[in-house]
Amino acid sequence: MTKKEALAEINETQDYYVSRLRDVLLGIDKNYEDLKEIDFTSPTGTGKTVMVAKLMNLLPQFFFVITSLSKGQLRNQVQNKIESLSCYRNFIVFGTNEYTKNSLLQEEDIIRLVSRKKKLIWIRDEGHIATNRWQEVLRKR
Repeated sequence: MTKKEALAEINETQDYYVSRLRDVLLGIDKNYEDLKEIDFTSPTGTGKTVMVAKLMNLLPQFFFVITSLSKGQLRNQVQNKIESLSCYRNFIVFGTNEYTKNSLLQEEDIIRLVSRKKKLIWIRDEGHIATNRWQEVLRKR
């Protein structure tokens, strides 16, 4: 298999799973009607950020909040990658320092953000590590 063929296969696989996830989120796939959380795991460097951008492009009617445990450059890297691939400005990325108890981003700001007219999808980068502040605030909604 050539590199070009391998990349084409990866892209097809990503598109397949993104379309399946879109169907779940839109309620097309009735097997997951009561689903509140989805865990999407894949090793570093396998295209999760690309898949998130593809999903956002398929769902412009949603607003995506991406919380990352990354600080500084890595958080900016996530933001820049999504910006370069997205067709819509239907997202915001927060890094660790922006959603701790002592951060400048306060509960009122979070509630105002999620009170937009669009449905909210919260994506936790490094989701295996609890980010209780966001979980606590979003449960109020």
